[in-house]
Amino acid sequence: MEITSDYRALGIRFTDTGLYPLLQIPVSELTDQVVKLDDIWANRFSSLRDRLMKIPGIESKFLLVEKYLFQLLQTAEVPHPATTFTANLLKNASMNYTVEDAANRLNISHKHLIRLFNRHVGLPPKRFQRIFRFQQVLKLMSHPDVDSSHILEIAGYYDQSHFNREFKQFTGMTPREYRALAKADLHSVLLD
Repeated sequence: MEITSDYRALGIRFTDTGLYPLLQIPVSELTDQVVKLDDIWANRFSSLRDRLMKIPGIESKFLLVEKYLFQLLQTAEVPHPATTFTANLLKNASMNYTVEDAANRLNISHKHLIRLFNRHVGLPPKRFQRIFRFQQVLKLMSHPDVDSSHILEIAGYYDQSHFNREFKQFTGMTPREYRALAKADLHSVLLD
């Protein structure tokens, strides 16, 4: 995306299952691609964008978007509770919960849970868990006094090679290379 000097952006970060009620389409249809909001919301977004352009001040813009989204949520279909339960369970990296554990606790089939999760979150539960765990690793690695063995324990990796392999899959470098390059920015990775 090319940005001009006049560019203005307003960002919204949704919870794990927060996008589905607004879009009312399987979130998995949007995974790993850039989609224009106009293509999903047709004319609804253009009218919101026009109203945002006319309102002065960032706070007023956020209030308008918040009001707009809350109105949409009044009639929205909420995600299946199993999805939220599973997301919260899988975020507990130190306990090493699995999708099977969640399905058993919910008394639903493993396949049905995966379908629900894909629909409401946008990716399979195992990938969700890997991404969340990796985000925790990056937060821990931002503290120079935290050693690798402590990170392995907290993040729930089985051993150092498992950790190194997954780290390299996400970043293209080893944890040691990353620590040498990355300083305080948790949202990006410095590459050659």
